[in-house]
Amino acid sequence: MEYFKYFPKTFYSKDGFESTDFATNLVTRFKYLDEVLKTADAFYPIIVNDGERPDTIAEKYYGDAKYTWVILTFNNYIDPLFEWPLNDEELNQRIAREFGSIANAKNEIRYYYKTLNGKQYVVDEAQAYDSTITAYEHEVELNEARRNIKVLDKALITKLEAQMQDLFN
Repeated sequence: MEYFKYFPKTFYSKDGFESTDFATNLVTRFKYLDEVLKTADAFYPIIVNDGERPDTIAEKYYGDAKYTWVILTFNNYIDPLFEWPLNDEELNQRIAREFGSIANAKNEIRYYYKTLNGKQYVVDEAQAYDSTITAYEHEVELNEARRNIKVLDKALITKLEAQMQDLFN
C-alpha cells in the first residue's frame, strides 16, 4: 500500500538473533498538518453509496486508488473490513451472524429512551421510558452513520505526501 512507502524500517529477527531483516514499522503513526485539520474547507462531506469502496472513492476524487489511505486515515478507519458501510444484504448477513437471526435482532431491545425537555436520554428498562430502539435498528443506524465521510481536498494531497516524506526520512 502506498501509505507505507515512507514509513521507517526496523530490524527484526525470525530466529532470535542470527538472521535479521528489515521490516516496515507498522506501528508508526503520522500526525497530519494542524493547519489542514483546522481548515474547514480542506474537507468536504460525501455519502458512501452501496458498492463504493475506499479505493473506488480515492480513484474518483484523487484520480488514483493509491490514495485509499487518505480516505481511510482521515475518517479514522482502522479496520475497513468491519468499519466500512455495508450494503443491505451484507448488513443483514452480519446482523444475522451476530444475533442469530434478523428476527432476534428485531426483537432485542438495545436502548430505552426518555424524553425530557425535548432531549432524548438513554434510561434503564426499569425506569419509565417513551421509546425503544432494537438491536436491528441500532445496527442500521450505525451503518448509515458510517456512510457520511469526509474527503480531503485534492489540492492538499501533494502537500500531505511531502510532509510524510519529510517526517519519515
